[in-house]
Amino acid sequence: MRGLRRGRSAVCRCFEGGRDRGTKGRRARGRDGVNPMYVSIGHRMDLIGTVRLILRCGNGHRVPEPTRLADQLAAQFKNSLSMNAGE
Repeated sequence: MRGLRRGRSAVCRCFEGGRDRGTKGRRARGRDGVNPMYVSIGHRMDLIGTVRLILRCGNGHRVPEPTRLADQLAAQFKNSLSMNAGE
């Protein structure tokens, strides 16, 4: 993908718009060979801080580690419910 450098900290300007015409988001990739995430500002966070936090929480995966762990836990819970329903 054009505009992304190799490696963990690869970010670039992603999209612009709105009244102030400032940058609204960035593409970030935690490692080579994965699709980038699209990151935008959050509550009480600026864009650069948000990108840094996402890359620090990535742990080499595309999705940040807290989100990944929550998804795994939800999948385990869902599987346990479906196994109990079959009894």
